[in-house]
Amino acid sequence: MGGEAHNRYPLHNTRIAVPPNGTETRTATIRPSIRGNGVPLPAQNALSLTLTVLIPRFYNPDRHGIRKPIEPEKIEETEREMMGYFSGYQKFLIEGGYRDRGTGEEFYDALIRFEIDAEFDSGDRAFLNAWKQTLEERFQQRVIYMKLIGPVVWT
Repeated sequence: MGGEAHNRYPLHNTRIAVPPNGTETRTATIRPSIRGNGVPLPAQNALSLTLTVLIPRFYNPDRHGIRKPIEPEKIEETEREMMGYFSGYQKFLIEGGYRDRGTGEEFYDALIRFEIDAEFDSGDRAFLNAWKQTLEERFQQRVIYMKLIGPVVWT
C-alpha cells in the first residue's frame, strides 16, 4: 500500500490487558510458540497439538429473538491474528448445539471452526486464555469454545 512498510505479523510481542475478575487489570504478553513464518521457537517440553476455536457467525439473539450476523471485519481481524500468532490454520463452516447447564435450555448455532496445528508449552496457557477473552469480547459471547487436543503425529 503506497510503498509503506507493512508488518505482516504486527501482533507478536503485543501486550494486552487481561481482567481476571472484571475489577482489576493485569497484562499478559502474547508469546506464540510458532513464529508467523512457521519457524518453531525453542520450547522445552513443547508438544505439537491442535487448537480448535469456534467462532459464531451470528450474535446472540436480542430481546426480540433476532440474531444479527457477525460483521466480516471481525472475522477477518481474527484470521489476521491467527496468521500473526501461528504459521497457518484451517477453516470450516459448521453448525452445532449445546445445552445451558443452568437452565437446561438448548441452543443451536452456525459457527466457523478454526483448527491450528502448532507446538504449545505450559507457558502458552496464559496467552490462550487472554486471546479467548479478547474473542469473547469481540464477538459478544459469554464463552468462546477453545480446546487443545493432541499430540499431533506427523507421518
